[in-house]
Amino acid sequence: MTNKTKAQLTTELDELREQLNKQTQAAAAGFMSAQVGTKMVPIKNYGGTVVSVVFDVLGTERAVLLEPDGLKSVGSIPLDRWMDLERGSKLVELGYIARTDVPTDNPNVIEDIDRFIAELPEDQVVERVTQIANANVLYKLNDPLGIRDDLSGKEMLLLSTVRDRIFELTEVRVVSRDPMGD
Repeated sequence: MTNKTKAQLTTELDELREQLNKQTQAAAAGFMSAQVGTKMVPIKNYGGTVVSVVFDVLGTERAVLLEPDGLKSVGSIPLDRWMDLERGSKLVELGYIARTDVPTDNPNVIEDIDRFIAELPEDQVVERVTQIANANVLYKLNDPLGIRDDLSGKEMLLLSTVRDRIFELTEVRVVSRDPMGD
């Protein structure tokens, strides 16, 4: 065993604390589920807004607050609560939240916007975008395209279709500067 100075031990302790603080909310929820014996399922926020899911654990009301991006966009909730949400919640139906441990066929859930844009075949653009019913997801698709001047034909079709769908859902017309420079 090596002898360490107090300063070295303090530094090491600070580093360990920092590593512990970097753990995700999902890991903490997994630990909690092991303690209470409840089957927990991992969920993620895909909806672009802050989402709060309230559930009961051993008679105590708890809530998971999911941020739109980053480490705090994931969390865990009890399986029975997920099943309730899945049966009749707009949070699940509109793709604000989805489980991360099982595949989803919800058109409102897009894991990686840039990859979605790059890999979506041109002949499926209109069909796929018209399936999306969550305006926040459409805005997330609009954002990277609406600021660029060098759009391909497929990207122009996608941008136009996304903006038309946003108008259909919200009656808000999204406009940007003319890409031709006028």
